[in-house]
Parts: sequence; structure tokens; C-alpha cells
Amino acid sequence: MRHSVPNCFPFLDHVLVDQSIHDFATIWHVSEQIQATWLKCAGQVFNVPGNVALGAVYLNPKTDKRSNSDITESFEHFFDEATTASLNFTIVLTMGDFNAHIGDLSEFTDEHYDIQDDFKCLQHARRACCKSVDRAGKLLLGIAAAGPYMLTTGRGKGDSGQATFVGYHGRHRSRPDHILMTPNFYHKLLSTDIQPSNERIADHCSITACFKVRQSRLTGADMILEPQHVCHGACSKHILKWNPDKALHYTEHLGNNTEGHNSCMKAIERKDVEAANNYLRALIISAACTSGMGKFSPCVFYRKNQRVAAGARKPPWFDDECRRKRRDFLRSLRDGREDLQDTKKEYRKHTRRVARKF
Repeated sequence: MRHSVPNCFPFLDHVLVDQSIHDFATIWHVSEQIQATWLKCAGQVFNVPGNVALGAVYLNPKTDKRSNSDITESFEHFFDEATTASLNFTIVLTMGDFNAHIGDLSEFTDEHYDIQDDFKCLQHARRACCKSVDRAGKLLLGIAAAGPYMLTTGRGKGDSGQATFVGYHGRHRSRPDHILMTPNFYHKLLSTDIQPSNERIADHCSITACFKVRQSRLTGADMILEPQHVCHGACSKHILKWNPDKALHYTEHLGNNTEGHNSCMKAIERKDVEAANNYLRALIISAACTSGMGKFSPCVFYRKNQRVAAGARKPPWFDDECRRKRRDFLRSLRDGREDLQDTKKEYRKHTRRVARKF
């Protein structure tokens, strides 16, 4: 069986989850410093023991109003959250728009030796159709090296470093979007695919990761999928908002709709649950809209991009000593100092010890 996990993204504090696995995924953490949402996914979805952390991340790019220090700070926040996820889950999978360009540089260290030994495609240099490298890319590579994590970008299985940012008119070509995972999860990765951009919705191509899963282990999942939604701006939905000042007007319309009442009662008598639900819903929406407590909203796939800054509090056990050791490690990472491995071990050892005591 192939089970696809599309490149998720935070959109108004939501992450889209396919209906086939909605009972197996819950919100684990919503960040407050960066735009990131973390899900706790049952391991049986991927045929692995325990649970899996799925992170959807967006990190702002460098602009005239956003300096190098701001970019560094956002990656520090991401590093904190990824580290926290690693302390709680044996498998971490993160994806999204990091606005990071890594070119053909590598994140591999001695800790990646086992995974490189298992896959020949990892024994060669990273493929890159987009050669540019920036500060954000180096920071992302440093986090992957320290995790350890690995980036699927240009690492085979369908990903040859293709461009994912193409603009609304296809005039741009760069690769700011990546999938980051713990090396022990790469064995489950069957393939990746860069989907063509729908210029009416986004200026980025989506990345789809397909994993090897045995269907027999995924009990209780609804595998009957509905057709993919395609919108050209014609569909809309009702939004109802209660207004006490209009309550009397609302109840009058609700009570006077005898046709709706009769239709609902007949559906109940013949035990047609779907019809009864539709009639009751229509009663409420009609009364709310007539009394001025309802409005129409365009389909989410046709709306213009809206962003809400989101991000995650530090865990309650993250004390001043954790901050100091994190600061020492990040300085070693940025400056390329010889004590990088030592500061990394100290930071990870201390945070794990403090988390266990908490």
C-alpha cells in the first residue's frame, strides 16, 4: 500500500489532514514564535512503533525589514521546537517553506553514516537544479547536522533538487521548500514528487512524500476518498454569528417556517437521518441569514493569501541553564568552532535530563 502525505502548510492556524487518517492525528503543539503546527500521528499509520511527530513550518524570508539576526532567531526557535519533538518522539517529520536555499551542500556528519551505508543514492553529492545558497540554508543544514536529521532535497527517490517556488506567472525558479526527517524514517520513504503549481492558489509547487505502509496494520481508517475539490471561485459557505439584539427576529423566522418544520418532521418519521439533518440545518441557516446573523464566505481555495503569525511557548521545564547551553551550542554552530560536538552533546544531555525530571 502507498500512503501519501502532502506537503502540509500552516494556514490560519490549520493543517489539512486527509479524511482517511483524521482519527489517527491530533494537534500536539502550535508555535507562538514562528508559524509552525505540530501533529501527533499514530505510528500505525506508517507501520512503526510509537507515535510520529509531523511538523508543518513556515519561516519568514530576509527582507529590508527583516535582518540576518531576525532570520537566525527564527531558526533558533525552529531548532528548539524540533529538539523538543525529538525528545518526545523517536520519529520526526517536518516539512514546509523554510525560505532556505541549500544548493548542493550536505548536512551529513558521522551520525548519518548508517543511513548512507544503506542507500547508494545518499553516497553521492546532493543533486541541485537551484545552486543558490543563503544564510537561512546554512542554518537549516546546521540544524539537520546537529539533530541529526536529513533533508530529502536532491537525495533521490524522485527529488533531484527541482525548483518549488515558481511565482504566480512561472517566472521564478528556486528551492526554499524542504522535507526534514529523522534518518531512521528514510527507510519508510518510497518516493517524493514535486507537483506542478496551480497559479490560482499558490506560487509554490507542492512536495508529496509517499511512504511504504501495510494496509493490514491501519485498522479503522476510512480509505474511501472523495474526489479532489476544484474551485473557480463559485462555491461559498455560510458563516453564522450570534447577535443577542437580533434574537427575537431570529426566533420569529425560525418559528414561522412551517414548511421547513414539516419537512424535518417527515424525515424523522421515516428515519431518514441525512434528510432530517439537512432540513434542520437549512432551518437554522435561513433564520440566521434572514435576521442578519449570517453571511457568505468564499471558498478557502479561492481566498487571497492570509497569514497569521503563529509559533510555540518554551516547555515549562526549559530553564535558564537550558537557554545557556542552547546559546553556547548555536554559537559553536554559527562560528564553526571545534567544540561543536561537545556543546551539542551537553545541550541535548541537559535538556533530556531536565525533561525527565519534570
